[in-house]
Amino acid sequence: MGATREDLRGGGVSPAAVARGDRSRTRGVVPPALPALLAALAFALAGGAGAATIHVTTTEDELDATPNDACSLREAVYTVNHLVAQGVGGCQVIGTIGEDDEIVVPEGRYVPTRTSPGPFSVNDGAGNLQLFRNVAIRGAGPGRTVIDGSGALVLGANGLAPVHYGGVFELVEDGTAAIEGVTVTGGRARYGGGGIAVRGGATLSLTEVEVAGNRVEREGAGIYSFGWLYLRNVTVSDNSGEAAAGGPPSRGGGVFSKWLIDARNVTISDNVASRGGGLYVESTIAGSVLDSVTITDNAALGDPGATGDTAGGVELRPVATDLRIVNTIVAGNAGPDHPDCSGRLDSLGHNLIGVANACSGFGPDDMLGAASSPLDPGLAPLDHYGGGTRTHALLPGSPAVDSGPPANGTGCPAADQRGFPRPEDGDGDGARRCDIGAY
Repeated sequence: MGATREDLRGGGVSPAAVARGDRSRTRGVVPPALPALLAALAFALAGGAGAATIHVTTTEDELDATPNDACSLREAVYTVNHLVAQGVGGCQVIGTIGEDDEIVVPEGRYVPTRTSPGPFSVNDGAGNLQLFRNVAIRGAGPGRTVIDGSGALVLGANGLAPVHYGGVFELVEDGTAAIEGVTVTGGRARYGGGGIAVRGGATLSLTEVEVAGNRVEREGAGIYSFGWLYLRNVTVSDNSGEAAAGGPPSRGGGVFSKWLIDARNVTISDNVASRGGGLYVESTIAGSVLDSVTITDNAALGDPGATGDTAGGVELRPVATDLRIVNTIVAGNAGPDHPDCSGRLDSLGHNLIGVANACSGFGPDDMLGAASSPLDPGLAPLDHYGGGTRTHALLPGSPAVDSGPPANGTGCPAADQRGFPRPEDGDGDGARRCDIGAY
């Protein structure tokens, strides 16, 4: 079993060190936990020095040089990126613009429509929404505040084309962004991040977010991350890796992580790619963890150049990748080689794996199926069962019910992805235990 849940917290390597390429400091070191990593941002949003709040007032994709009475999401982002104290367009800056600012986005559908002049330009005035500085973007809730990247295009040699990275949001360099209460959809990218791209050692925290219905040609149809990625109460679904003819295979239909991923109370479902339909991890950085996560109904389409080890649910490369997994379901996925997982995992116990033939690192507290006898997790379809994001409810008789950590042990998160308290006595035997997975 190895490490305990407490080993997942604490640490000592900054995102800036990652951005500088100081990999020697990251090997074997658990990165700082999310609260510590975002402490400065939280302080600023509580009224600390150098923090401002900007309220978006229009769904139009505007960037006006002259003051007016409407503040668009792009103008708010531009104001923060360039530290424009008086605000851009109709944006009113409440407080002092600094490094840790807040953008409040009300209910509505926001579609970036301004065309960028080129795929590699650092141009937050057009195309996708590029984030340069520390910022929090707060919506009214998934399905209510919708950021739709279907209009985020660049002008290529043959006309309009998808952006290269981040079909909706692109985090640039080593900033820290917190996004909560939104749906990210409709994005398309060539190289990475159909919905969201985290680049250059940047840090992204998603809370109460749905990333759904995005596309990419290569890596991370939902999310591409070459930085620190923290997911809390998030659903990543219906994203598609669509490899170009004659091009490399797509990897990570839901999420592609090249650095660190820390996911808690997360559902990854109904995504597709050539490899790693749900999650593809390509990193040797210590500290990545899946805690109370459900990964199901994803599919790998296959890679003609692969060695027979593609996986529909979770695929790890290289095999030595450090990925800790606890109280998590990986089952009901599909792939031509292995349906659920391939590679070595570091189990902290109480996981349910549908077909575990091609993955290892489990212990006696794990529930493992095999190719000859897959373990059915007993999940309802992805839908709204309470809370802000969609989940897979556990059906009566599901082996995941009351099969997680006991109430008197290291436990599970105090609430599930919906915000419902746990542990509870789900099977009526008088003992309170956590259910396995995000629900």
